Amino acid sequence: MASRFKFLFLLFAALSFPLEAQHYVVSIDGWPKMGPGPDGKLGAFEFQFLTVPQPTASAKGTVQDFQFTIQNVGDAVARFTKHALEGSVLKTVLFEPNPARNLLVQVPPVVVRLSDVRVTAVKLSLHSFPEALVTLQASKIEMFTPNPTTGAMQPFRWDIKAGKGM
Repeated sequence: MASRFKFLFLLFAALSFPLEAQHYVVSIDGWPKMGPGPDGKLGAFEFQFLTVPQPTASAKGTVQDFQFTIQNVGDAVARFTKHALEGSVLKTVLFEPNPARNLLVQVPPVVVRLSDVRVTAVKLSLHSFPEALVTLQASKIEMFTPNPTTGAMQPFRWDIKAGKGM
């Protein structure tokens, strides 16, 4: 009986977080393939950031604390940690809906590209399902969303350093 439960637990663990379950995929300019899929992109379960509006007319609004969670805690986490400790800059980081997930559940087609990116924190959790929370800060953000009428992707670009649109 105990071996049956152990088998079911291991089966559940193996099937719990396939790439199809991850909402977004992440690609980093200049990095080798990191994910299990043919395109080598990392799967991300969550991607979020904070927009802080202008408190006064003379102040600048900002976007900060770009965070995402990955379950691939191998080489990718080591690379993010290295960048955080060295303070080096990543040229671009691209977040896009996972095409494998979209076959199962439609994810809104929002694409986010960050430029001149610094890794500010990596929180690694080693438990039953290891994961890492990666925090980034970027100089520029570009968001691409579909036009409700035509469906064509339309950009929104913001220079975070300058505090204005591009």
